[in-house]
Amino acid sequence: MKRQKQVLARAALLLGLLALSTGAKALPMGYGVDGNGDFYSIDLTTDTSTFIGTTGIASPSSEIVEGLAMNGSGGLYATTSLGKLYSVNSTNGAFSAIGDTGRGNIEGLDFRGNELLGIKFDNISGGSIAAQDVFSIDLGSAATSNITTLDRNDIDLTSAMTVQDANTALFVGTLTLGTSSLFSLDLGSGTTNFIGDLDRFVGGLDFTTDGTLYGLGNAGSVLRIDPNTAATTTVGSSGNQLWLAFTTYSVPEPGSAVLLAIGLAGLMLARPRRS
Repeated sequence: MKRQKQVLARAALLLGLLALSTGAKALPMGYGVDGNGDFYSIDLTTDTSTFIGTTGIASPSSEIVEGLAMNGSGGLYATTSLGKLYSVNSTNGAFSAIGDTGRGNIEGLDFRGNELLGIKFDNISGGSIAAQDVFSIDLGSAATSNITTLDRNDIDLTSAMTVQDANTALFVGTLTLGTSSLFSLDLGSGTTNFIGDLDRFVGGLDFTTDGTLYGLGNAGSVLRIDPNTAATTTVGSSGNQLWLAFTTYSVPEPGSAVLLAIGLAGLMLARPRRS
């Protein structure tokens, strides 16, 4: 009997180590807000959207939701066409006002660690295009502070932004009216590089934890975007929404969650017991 227990314990240990070393895979998911002000979860694998709730902020009012970002703790925040900052309840889609950034229409929004970064949609000033600023937004007061300024002033109508790493952001802007392009931005120096033209409107942009860049556009389109070339691959359509705001998150695959649980149980069983 003792021999059988030792064999079982060793088997459990091996299973536990295998499960933990394999790691729990995650399904790529997203949250999105459409032009009607409706809040959805989006399965980026099956390209299906699930209605969660109404934000209460939608056209034809003077304010619409334009930016959405989630931090590492699961805190969800949004900005609007009036430059207001909101916290978002991901369970029911309810928005709670934090304050006015004073920056106007913020359509590019993402976290760099715990720091929320934003960029305006339209950088027209005095009838001409001005240099565009990227700024941090205080989560408690909505006050902003400039982070960097783009080193060129010919880019306008910035519809989406995502942080690639601590030093780099990618954003969607226009050089020619009607043509959206993907750019990279050095968050330290402001150096801006053209990556490539996109073949459609992209109203939301974000990386998943595995480094895949996703974008959302009109007619409910879900896209994978090559961050090096701007080439798009249509994954599918989540519905018929005009997506205006988007952020990604991950959930464990059911099978991976079970495997991880078995692995932990195996390690517990294999632990030597005190006599």
